[in-house]
Amino acid sequence: MKKIAVFIFLSSLSVWSLVQRPRYRGEYKSTIEWETQDSSDFLDFSLWKRQLEDKESTRSWFDRQHDLLRSEQVGVILKCVGECHLYRGVNFVQTQFRSPIYEGDVLETQKNSAAWILLVDGSLIRLSAFSSLAMNEINFSEEKIFYYMRLNEGHMYWKSRAEETLPVSNLSETDQIFLPLMVGEANTQAIERKIFQDPKKKQEALELRLNPSKINELHYQAYNELINENSNFKQVRKTTTLFLSSVLSSFKLSEPHFHYLYVLGGEGYFKLKNDVSSKEKSLYLTDSASKENESIEQDSWYTIASNGTKLTKNEKPQRELNQFELLVKRIPSILIAREILIKKYRPLFRNQKKIKLATQLGYRLWKEENLLSHEGFLLKHSGRTEPLNLMSLRKLISGYENKIGETPIKTLTDNYNQWAVLDYFKELSGKQQLDYSFVKHYSDSEYYLWLLHYAKNKH
Repeated sequence: MKKIAVFIFLSSLSVWSLVQRPRYRGEYKSTIEWETQDSSDFLDFSLWKRQLEDKESTRSWFDRQHDLLRSEQVGVILKCVGECHLYRGVNFVQTQFRSPIYEGDVLETQKNSAAWILLVDGSLIRLSAFSSLAMNEINFSEEKIFYYMRLNEGHMYWKSRAEETLPVSNLSETDQIFLPLMVGEANTQAIERKIFQDPKKKQEALELRLNPSKINELHYQAYNELINENSNFKQVRKTTTLFLSSVLSSFKLSEPHFHYLYVLGGEGYFKLKNDVSSKEKSLYLTDSASKENESIEQDSWYTIASNGTKLTKNEKPQRELNQFELLVKRIPSILIAREILIKKYRPLFRNQKKIKLATQLGYRLWKEENLLSHEGFLLKHSGRTEPLNLMSLRKLISGYENKIGETPIKTLTDNYNQWAVLDYFKELSGKQQLDYSFVKHYSDSEYYLWLLHYAKNKH
């Protein structure tokens, strides 16, 4: 027992003497991984002595060990419809509103499921059904926020936050499956409640009764007011850079706005939206002999060959690809929810000094040259590993065909979004079964209880 006591005491002294930096938010003092720690190794004095000598010969071991153990937050779930599994290691949980997403997490959507994700810089991601996205890294520097992600399969839509108002429209929202949202003020019902419960707005209430589609115009106006109110965000915002890899190709984009679909075992489809003023838009094919950056035009669909060797401009996009664009054509509720959360958690978007960024938010501040070097490493790493992944996938498919006699290769279908598109057309035709007209008369408490039920259980 005396040896153990001496061992623990010396361990604490050695750790204390080497700590030369502020502790990150959420970081434990101990670097011992208790869940995987072997008891015999822990009590082995000779092993501890050797480890201590190694640590003392490397002055920065404590920082490095903590960097390996720490996972920085990438974003939160804005809403999941259906089943969205968030994997952290080998286990997964069913996500819900504001479920945090950290580095290393993998989000998977099942059949008739989809998710909107809000990232810490204000970017939005929509993940369609049968999709899997790995959130590998988030890194901060003085000038930018850098993401490294991998689309394992399925479809993702990325929309960076723009400092622009939207033209007012009286047309219905397109992504109806996500409504209503748990961010109560983002829903059209919140606007109706303010009008119908204010005695001074009887004229506006009458106009809404006579012209129900006017609520959509008021919805856009509410968003434009919020984006103007958050305009000071414009002065402190960092540039968003994304490095996205998949088995067929890799991308590096600044201020990205795009659709990307990878059909497992099949082709890939990519479209860069035409409102992107991106300084960088690079696409690298996995199995291309040249390994050079491919030329891509904005607002055009491209098809990536299933062997990762060829990029072809798609002159006549398939109907299924048009469905992806339809669903994100008008999403004011999602955009308003983003602005409300940005306003609420404004400190995250300020220019934080290195110590405050660590102690208050839990992020490491990279030097610009180190981050650029890291980006170069990721590009080379992807160029080496993804061809091996593609080769392994081909062998797996070939073995499956020989054993079963059928090909497991998936093709482009409307299974990703058909159910969501049908929901939208039901809303347009007035065949939607849910009637929310009574909500405008609810009190705050009743409205919150209504959200708890309908925002979670509509589908």
